[in-house]
Amino acid sequence: MGRNRLRVENTEDQWEIDEEWWRIRPTSRAYYDVLLEDGQTLTIFRDAVSGKWYQQRYE
Repeated sequence: MGRNRLRVENTEDQWEIDEEWWRIRPTSRAYYDVLLEDGQTLTIFRDAVSGKWYQQRYE
């Protein structure tokens, strides 16, 4: 997710989505709302297909 690392103080919420399982590249993710040591709250997710972590961006 980047080079800056901050400790997760708490997991505020957790949920999973599994969509379009019939496609070649289905969407399967585990989401977490986390509170970081600096007070930020972020939504991050792990893509179960690739195994990579991402930060959810809201616009």
